[in-house]
Amino acid sequence: MNIKIIPEIKSVTINADAVKVALADYGLSQYYAEQVPVAAELIAAGAKAINLTYSDDMAKDEHTISVGSDSIEVVAGSAAAAYYAVCTLDQLAQLNDGMIETCEIHDAPDMVERAFSDDISRGVISTLDDFKQIIRRIAYIKGNIYMPYIEDSMEFESVPESGMYTDPVKKAEFKELVKYAAQYYVKIIPIINVLGHWDRNGKLSCFSDVMLHHGDDPNAAPANALDTRVPKAREMVKNILDEVIETFAPIDVIHVGGDEVIDYFRSLGRDKATELYCSHYKFVCDYLSSKGIKPLMYSDMFTPVWGDHELPFEAINDISTDVDFVFWDYAVRGFYKGIQQLKDNGSNFYVSPATMTYNRALPDYRLAWLNAKEMALQAGPKAKGMIMSSWGDGGLCFREENWYGNYAGANFAWRAYSTYDFHDSIASFFEIFYGVKVDVGKFIEMIDYDITMFYRRKPELSSHAYDSYNEMSHIGMQILNTLYGPCFKNMDAGIKSEAVGLHNLFRDSYEYFANLVPTRNTQTYGVFVFDIRRTLTSFEKINLLKASRYVYRDEAKADIPAILALADQCEKDLERAREVWFENNRQSSWNYYEARALDLVEGLRALARYCDNVKKFSEEKMLGRVY
Repeated sequence: MNIKIIPEIKSVTINADAVKVALADYGLSQYYAEQVPVAAELIAAGAKAINLTYSDDMAKDEHTISVGSDSIEVVAGSAAAAYYAVCTLDQLAQLNDGMIETCEIHDAPDMVERAFSDDISRGVISTLDDFKQIIRRIAYIKGNIYMPYIEDSMEFESVPESGMYTDPVKKAEFKELVKYAAQYYVKIIPIINVLGHWDRNGKLSCFSDVMLHHGDDPNAAPANALDTRVPKAREMVKNILDEVIETFAPIDVIHVGGDEVIDYFRSLGRDKATELYCSHYKFVCDYLSSKGIKPLMYSDMFTPVWGDHELPFEAINDISTDVDFVFWDYAVRGFYKGIQQLKDNGSNFYVSPATMTYNRALPDYRLAWLNAKEMALQAGPKAKGMIMSSWGDGGLCFREENWYGNYAGANFAWRAYSTYDFHDSIASFFEIFYGVKVDVGKFIEMIDYDITMFYRRKPELSSHAYDSYNEMSHIGMQILNTLYGPCFKNMDAGIKSEAVGLHNLFRDSYEYFANLVPTRNTQTYGVFVFDIRRTLTSFEKINLLKASRYVYRDEAKADIPAILALADQCEKDLERAREVWFENNRQSSWNYYEARALDLVEGLRALARYCDNVKKFSEEKMLGRVY
């Protein structure tokens, strides 16, 4: 029996006289169905009973499953654990054509809190129905916290200008989602940044008087952080927090951001930045404590993973003794210095790897898996939990692509010392999430295109060198940026030479995956196939455009049919993107996506006109566009 469900089971013992039974022959007992109503969504109404018993000796999420030929007996520490037992049975059946061998299962998580953050502020924002689907999917992989990063994507009565161009979520929708999530044993903890990352609201003129300005010059452009020295800013923060508390009630935890407040460091210097940062977050933590709310915040201003904006680590203790820190790092390392610092300091902390879906069409599946694995291993029992981060930087990525990374995070949060390798995780993910058996070798060959490109550039590096993995992750970003980049800018010769052959790989991959027939989460699978098509289009553009200026007119004219054909393909991609976007998402940033895609189509057609009519080729390569 294939037992490689996600997350990995702690212990499975196949009976010595094991027989195969069909899960469809079993149904929940009346007591089980009354105690765990949502479990009925996963179990058919078979004649053989699945019985539930609670045990006071078990931890909250701990459970055992005894699969017999006449009944299935579940003993659980809570209703949530009883639901997880049903998820285990459903996944085992999914991996084994509906059959399960009689066996004994014992399971419990390594991390009590298994969370998923979701950036709904930089790109797509779900419809209410899609938010509910996300909750169901999180619960199915035994996650128990959902963390929407709401920034300017929620309506605030106290700050009506917030989200002016965002299509924000109404408070009533979030209130409904909180109640819905509770049915699936998922708690919603919102992330609302109350200092930095005011990337969009900060660029509205109505917020100018509460924003820090570059160089601390009131006449300079606004930075992306509030100015904590302005009383109006603090009053606004209190009002925002009050509305968040009211909207997400009952709530006992709020994540208040705090990451990458680099403009304070650059505009005010290290000492002043430290003073203002710590005093502001002490104010925020004290205010939340007065409301009975525990604060979470990112630790990276004290445990930075990039840049030169480090505040003195010892100042972390000036904020509050009752704050949980979130250590994030989206690279894979043999040693995470910040985790060790938080351990040594005795801080309460979570670890937060990433789904690696930002600024890429196709995620970096391998890096997401390695990042989660290494952070779980180093954090061990000292961490309160894991938060798998998903970001929408750039606004051109689809959040449906988060799910492999979420599965990887769920696996390592539940079992920090998981025995699965990358191949196992891919095979199980496709079969469980999409209901399709995939040629894993073919998938890995496609998804490792950045490794292929990287080692053409630096063949002397080991394929297992952590630094090389981190550098490779930027190649996928480069490919997406190239797709939506200018058509009159010559292709980088290095990228162009490395991309040779990858066009054929993605053409074959697109044909293979487009012809598979998923039985689960079919809309999300359609997004995955579309992003293979987008990556193929990227390589078509790279292979088509020149690395130097045209020399002869007949040479330029000869490229016109291919350029126009690519423009037509990009137009088809745009129409498919429109379908994909609005299947699950509201308007939000669609106009931005559409504008970038239209610029690409029109840029290619303008290039065709240039090739048709140019009489004097520019010495500035193609940038001059001299006719």
